[in-house]
Amino acid sequence: MPDGTFDQTGSGLYTPDAEAEANPADVSDEQLLAHYRQQFEQTAADYPAGTVLTAFGLGVGLGTALGFALGRIVRPQPPSLPNRAEQLGERLLASIRDVVPDNVAKYLD
Repeated sequence: MPDGTFDQTGSGLYTPDAEAEANPADVSDEQLLAHYRQQFEQTAADYPAGTVLTAFGLGVGLGTALGFALGRIVRPQPPSLPNRAEQLGERLLASIRDVVPDNVAKYLD
């Protein structure tokens, strides 16, 4: 790259020289993309286990998020807790009404 150099200390920062600072348009997007792709490939080669675990974790996380989102769309949501509690209470009262005397059953309505 004629108009600047990339930092070789591992930070991956582009450090332009004086001429490149005067005309920053000389560094193309393709040059930056090529540098960062090379840096990624080198990091992946240096740390293969970390790269695999990172990719696996991202896949599991995205798969879980996607599955949760699609699951909520496909299957209807259960009734809210107060509605379920009311339904349970009504079923209990209905089953008790048949067993208790009539003078008590009138208070269960």
